[in-house]
Amino acid sequence: MKGSAAPENTSIRLLRLPEVRSQTGLSRSTLYLLMHKGKFPNPVNLVPGGRSVAWRQDQINCWIQERILASEKAEALRSPAATKFQTIKKRGGRHGTSL
Repeated sequence: MKGSAAPENTSIRLLRLPEVRSQTGLSRSTLYLLMHKGKFPNPVNLVPGGRSVAWRQDQINCWIQERILASEKAEALRSPAATKFQTIKKRGGRHGTSL
């Protein structure tokens, strides 16, 4: 194929919007907002000059993995004091009183 940037043995799967929404759990408007902010992969045009687009599965998988790692990192960075405060708040106060 003329102008192909991918090696011949590499298979790249393209995902349409419903599948991207299913894999990410995000709405259409949220996906496009994140793309506008540069925080989500942009789609590729399927037809030159056309409106049909799809996302590269490898880029979506990478984005999901980045979100998982960021979430795990944020959880690991939580201070013990913040965790203690949340426990106190769930119990109903400092003294653990209940009705």
